[in-house]
Amino acid sequence: MLRTLPFVGTVAAAGETTLVSKRIGAPFMLRRIAVSFAPGCEGLVQLRFFLGMDPSSTASGYPSGTNLLQDLGQVDYVIGDDRRIVLEREVDVDWYGAYLKVHATNADAFEHTVDVTMTIDLA
Repeated sequence: MLRTLPFVGTVAAAGETTLVSKRIGAPFMLRRIAVSFAPGCEGLVQLRFFLGMDPSSTASGYPSGTNLLQDLGQVDYVIGDDRRIVLEREVDVDWYGAYLKVHATNADAFEHTVDVTMTIDLA
């Protein structure tokens, strides 16, 4: 059963934030991460995606868990400006109680919106 989890918030000027899903109570397969960057981001907002066993997030620094882009890419984040990026992923999570997280870092002098969806296939 496919489910799309939205992550929407803001990241302050020269700040960072972490958005955390609700507890996912069954094993699942992460299928897709879709990101929309608004005009004016100019590549100054970095988004990282994490899989963790707890809902924690910190005021600064990366949240607990595994960065989902660290395995094969040249960088472990995505950036953009006025575009949509769709990352096709197959990450098999075979435990109960996982959390998905989006960490945003903003190097701009202006606040920006974070707009991400993650599509999972529940077991």
